[in-house]
Amino acid sequence: MLYSVLALFAAYFLGAIPWAYIISKYICHINIMEHGSGNVGATNTFRVLGPKYGSVVFLLDLGKGFAAAMIGGLVGGETLSVFTGLIAIVAHTLSIFLHFKGGKGVATGAGVIFWWCPPAIICALIVWAVLALLTGYISVASIIACICCCIFIALFDGTFLQILFCSLAVAYIVFKHRSNIKRLYQGTENRVDWKELIKKRREKKEKNKS
Repeated sequence: MLYSVLALFAAYFLGAIPWAYIISKYICHINIMEHGSGNVGATNTFRVLGPKYGSVVFLLDLGKGFAAAMIGGLVGGETLSVFTGLIAIVAHTLSIFLHFKGGKGVATGAGVIFWWCPPAIICALIVWAVLALLTGYISVASIIACICCCIFIALFDGTFLQILFCSLAVAYIVFKHRSNIKRLYQGTENRVDWKELIKKRREKKEKNKS
């Protein structure tokens, strides 16, 4: 029982680590919460600081979800792993280190599921990448990829608990995206112009070389 409680606490503090804030503040010397959408996650980091830092934040956020699920699985099996995974996602969105603010839990949730079923996450990431490139709307890609992840887990013979976890996580993540959904409806959602982004990155590299 004691180890299970410790695992739950560990999952919260792992999930609460605000990697986007840490990297933006201590490496890039800006506060990510004051730029872009203000969201403390990989998407806003990508938008504000570029693909390099955005990818690093994504992997770190994914890693903390993976670690939380792994700790739960090793200590108490699948059931505890579900709880530690959910806690890590909630902690990412309500971080004690940011006065209970945070990101939206997509990458952290992906890390949890990656511990259980890597093929499901790989397929979901492909869906995300295709939608992000075609539409430019990261929020749309994230929401649909999360929903598809539930289907992929079922297709790859996921257990009832894993499918239940994914359903609860998706419902929570969609809830956290409610402002994005509202902006999509109003036609004011931020859209990534990939051609313009690539052009700016090239210009920046050429400027640095000169």
